[in-house]
Amino acid sequence: MASEAVGRREHILSAALEDIVEVGVHRVTYRSIANRASVSPGSLTYHFSSLDEILEGAFRQMYTGMAREYRCRFEKVATVEDAIETVVDLIDGTGGDDRQTRALFEMYSYGSFNPTVRGYCDHWMTLSRQSLQLHFSEAAARTLDALHEGWSMHRYFESRPLDRNLVRRTVKAVVELEAGSASTDS
Repeated sequence: MASEAVGRREHILSAALEDIVEVGVHRVTYRSIANRASVSPGSLTYHFSSLDEILEGAFRQMYTGMAREYRCRFEKVATVEDAIETVVDLIDGTGGDDRQTRALFEMYSYGSFNPTVRGYCDHWMTLSRQSLQLHFSEAAARTLDALHEGWSMHRYFESRPLDRNLVRRTVKAVVELEAGSASTDS
């Protein structure tokens, strides 16, 4: 019974995230989540005390899953050159999903008003930088993380492909600049 309740909660959170991506967090309602999850609205109130709790859970589920995927990508590469190519792929959207990008935008938007989700945003950024730090310095990881998110936002809203060569040159320049800076600081 307990595992069935956990399974039902996870199903509702997944449906909530799909709803968030489909219509935007500002339009999500108990009813829209219940319809998407094929459960009664009463089932939502049985498992969750508020709509905020559902949205918080959906965002937590999303960012922790994304962090695992992100980490896995960087654990699979052995060289800095391969790590640079992985960053280029992430920025370019290669192998990615614009639904994930939209979900991330929605989390940031909701996090600007919800302190719990604001903490998730901070934790997501920390986890993504830690993954980058498997191959890059802390300063380079912070810069690459900001570059990745900013450039991905531009790619998404401009609805046109990025110049991969420009992206690669920029990522390499950040890595080389930081490597040069670290050697002069010592």
